[in-house]
Amino acid sequence: MDYRANSAAITDYAAPTGATLTTAEVGVSTQTHTDGTGSFAVAPGLAATGQTTTSSDFMPRRPETLQESGLQDHNIESLILKSLHTVGAASSRMLSDQIRLPGDFIRDCLDRLRAELLVVHRGTTGLTDFVFQLTEGGVQRVKQYLASNSYCGAAPVTLQQYNESVHAQSTARKVIKLDDFRKALQGLYITPDKQSQLAQAVNAGRGLFLYGPPGNGKTTVAEKLMGCYPDSIWIPRAIVVSGDIIRVFDSAVHEPLNPAEHGYGAEYDTRWVLIRRPTVVVGGELTLEHLEISRQHATNVLEAPVQMKSNGGVLVVDDFGRQRVSPTDILNRWIVPLERRVDFLTLPNGRQIQVPFEQTLVLATNLEPTELVDEAFLRRIPYKVEMIDPDTDSFRTVFESNAAQMKVELEDGVFDYLIKTYYEPTRIPLRYCHARDLLFQITNLCDLHEIPRQVTKRTLDSVVRNYFGGQERFKSAERITK
Repeated sequence: MDYRANSAAITDYAAPTGATLTTAEVGVSTQTHTDGTGSFAVAPGLAATGQTTTSSDFMPRRPETLQESGLQDHNIESLILKSLHTVGAASSRMLSDQIRLPGDFIRDCLDRLRAELLVVHRGTTGLTDFVFQLTEGGVQRVKQYLASNSYCGAAPVTLQQYNESVHAQSTARKVIKLDDFRKALQGLYITPDKQSQLAQAVNAGRGLFLYGPPGNGKTTVAEKLMGCYPDSIWIPRAIVVSGDIIRVFDSAVHEPLNPAEHGYGAEYDTRWVLIRRPTVVVGGELTLEHLEISRQHATNVLEAPVQMKSNGGVLVVDDFGRQRVSPTDILNRWIVPLERRVDFLTLPNGRQIQVPFEQTLVLATNLEPTELVDEAFLRRIPYKVEMIDPDTDSFRTVFESNAAQMKVELEDGVFDYLIKTYYEPTRIPLRYCHARDLLFQITNLCDLHEIPRQVTKRTLDSVVRNYFGGQERFKSAERITK
């Protein structure tokens, strides 16, 4: 399934549609700060509290002037006219809430549009606000904007502002605590040495191969890695590049937070969304097209690729090696970003933009890494952690722990019966997932037959046959009856 199929739109209206950029081309003036890892720019309107800016002290400030917003008059004019074209009429307050810019910006633009006879007053709301609608001249002007795209949601930020925010909130600027990492993986049975390996990979913020037999928690571990960073980050709802709008915020993969609950007042720029560090998971549906900017043909709005949506977090490629394209093709696409931590994306008009590649890339696979890629690629994925099968003692610990969590009683000696009757004779390899799966079937069977939730030899005989299949393999399995 294409991950974009679940991509929810930003809170906006979409009216029906009728070369590498430099800082100067995107229209942003910058200040340069040095933090020991290189120079990064802080755009006007973005808060930076020192040379070691991190997500905890980064905040996009509410712009006081148009220059601080990074936008130009025509950007705001376009959004206002398209919004009025969509809803018919709106007050300046409604437009300010929709476009997420200060009311002064909206009123100044409306005054100019009214002077140009593009909008007129339709009525009033209260004592100080007016309701506006388009004139015939405004309808003609908005058609020109709609020819480009029909986006009329929150005002975008500039590419430069986005890039600077990613660098300022990168996990490379943070050092994780081992206690936080253990808490993130709480509930999973992982040996201390394996915890250390995983923590080293996350702390480095580079590529990680998670490999090993199926059913030993590779995907689950990968999805929990960002939990070791208890902080949140800011991302823009959208970016503007030479008139093109690129959506970044995606409610399908980003979990928005309430800024007020995290100590932020009204001083932040509402064009930005506070989210948990993202975990973006893609699987067998991944194609090379998902790694590039795409265009929504109905609106002409551009969609950020998966690696851009995962900036500041983790990108998990599950079942790596089973995609529709070869592993070599995928890593060929990422070989420069993995090395330089920047990505080059091509817009539909042929222009190329540069964005940060600042996430932990996790490749989860059942195959040996050496079977998938050559040495040159392996060097760029510096951490390889094998998730091996449990031994009997580890499996017992997991089985008993899951039984306690699921409130299932274990008959005396039933675990040894399971091992000696089914695993040892058939040489079925132990997998961590077997404990949870078998116990789930036990609860299902017991509830169905209205008997106490208990793991006995008889209930095991029934669920083992269901789970592993193969009548000849388990001839001695008994069938439970009520």
